[in-house]
This record gives sequence, structure tokens and C-alpha cells, in this order.
Amino acid sequence: MASTMLGTSDVPENYWKAARLTGKIPFSACQADPRISYCMYIPQAHYQVHPAGKNMPLVVNIRGSLRRAETCRDSLIDLADSKGVAILAPLFPGVIDGPNDSHGYKFLSAGSAPSRTRYDLILLSILDEVAVRWPGIEVSKVFLAGYSGGGQFALRFFYLHPEKLAGVSIGAPGTVTRLDGRIAWPWGLDGVEKYFAGGTVDFKTLAAVPHVQLLVGDDDVAEVNEGLWRVMPASTMGVEIPLPPGNLSNRLDAVSALHGEFEAIGIRSELVVVPGVAHSSDKIAPDLIRWLERVVPEQVAT
Repeated sequence: MASTMLGTSDVPENYWKAARLTGKIPFSACQADPRISYCMYIPQAHYQVHPAGKNMPLVVNIRGSLRRAETCRDSLIDLADSKGVAILAPLFPGVIDGPNDSHGYKFLSAGSAPSRTRYDLILLSILDEVAVRWPGIEVSKVFLAGYSGGGQFALRFFYLHPEKLAGVSIGAPGTVTRLDGRIAWPWGLDGVEKYFAGGTVDFKTLAAVPHVQLLVGDDDVAEVNEGLWRVMPASTMGVEIPLPPGNLSNRLDAVSALHGEFEAIGIRSELVVVPGVAHSSDKIAPDLIRWLERVVPEQVAT
């Protein structure tokens, strides 16, 4: 992309923090779609424009319907400082694709053709921006984590863009996409090309992603959205998708079934069921952090 943005290559290192290029980076509008913004954390002690070894790893953390993007970032700052990694947390506001839209980003594609909002492509555009401002951050493959609505985003992004992922943590999604070509998207894979301009889901590429975590509490068994999907058509909530087939599984059952499907087609995944936890991002966060500590390579400057 053509660049007029100042980055760490343009600003002397001792002014990076003053220029909001290290530390807590405030929300920035995505240049490709200013309706979407993102915040970051870059540990200055470990960031280098041209590192002698590998670039700094990037963790992208996506939270659920409450859109607590700053919490997503701040919850991983200790990890960033200890491991030498960057954190990015996108904010996908509600009411982007209609006056009642709350769920569109979870399905990656929302609104009506030909002007669909492609949330997956917006995230890729954000990564392009990061590459310009912070050439020392690795964006060709990132670690993606999401919980609840963010878990839905992470799951479907994994399906559509596995080549961009060094690892993915899928936390307690309210709905899942089955690896079944007989079921209509987003509940299955039938029609995925309609929503994603010829996009496909390639099982071999999915299986090549080295680190896949499925994360859920063992008491996360309440009906998803308190049954709202049963009484309100998805179209009234800004999502042009078919109704789910039958009743939605609770999150524990859905994630457990997804783990079985992954294993059946050769996707190596780690199922973590957290004892005594219902649907709580705060209570499940330590298990995400332990996974990231294990799978994200350390990039501490010496």
C-alpha cells in the first residue's frame, strides 16, 4: 500500500513513545475503512526496526459483543513485556451494517451485496498498516485469539485465511461453523463462495496451522443469547444469513463437537475445558495466556 504514514523507520527511537509508536497505542482508524479502529501495545524495550533475528511476533486479540477492545489489549501487556511480543485489538462497532447490527463482524461478511462489509479483509488491511508503521513486527503470520463473539470471528477467519495464522485460540463461540458442505454458511460450508467472492475452505491448509486451541468453561451451558436467535430473525439484527438448523448447541457442547470434527480431518487442536467457569472472559483469560506463553516465540531484545 502507498504510505504517507509515519512509522518507526521515520522517527528517532528516543521519540517513539512521544510519537505514540511504542507503549499503549491509542485507537487508530483503519485507513481502508475508518469505521473500524484498533489499539495496540508495543513493548519499546524489545522492539527493533530491523532486528538481527526474526521480527517481533504479533498477537491479535478479539473480544465479544461488548467490544471491550482496550481490555483485550491490556490483559496481555504482561505477556508482551515478558515475551517481547506486540498486541493488537481491533474494535468492530455495532450498527455498521444496519440500525440493529450487533453481530455482523462475527460472520466476517455482513450487509447486502454488492456492498458487504468484509471484516476479514479489514483485519488484513490493518495488518498492512502495521507493517508500514512497525516494520519490525511480523504480520505475515500472526497469533489470533478471540472469546465469545471474538471466538466466532477467530473460528471463521481460521477457515478463510489459515495461511495468515501461526496459531489460533477459539474461545467459547456462541455459534460455530461446522466443517460440513451440506449445511448453509455460516452454520456449515455450503455457499461460502457467495459470501466471500469465491473463497474456499481448504482442509489441508487448516491442518497446517501448528497451534490451535479450543477454550471453554465446563459450566458454559446456558442457551446462547438467552434464546434471542429463536425469536428474532437474524436479518433484523443486521445479518443476512439463513436461520440456524434446529436449536443452537450450548457453547460447551458446540466446542467439544468442533474439536471432534477438527481431529477427524487432521487438524491438531488442544481442547481446554476450564473447571467451574461459565461464560466469563475474565475467568478464562489465564488459560489463554498460558497457551500464548507456550506457543508464541520469545523475542526479547538483548
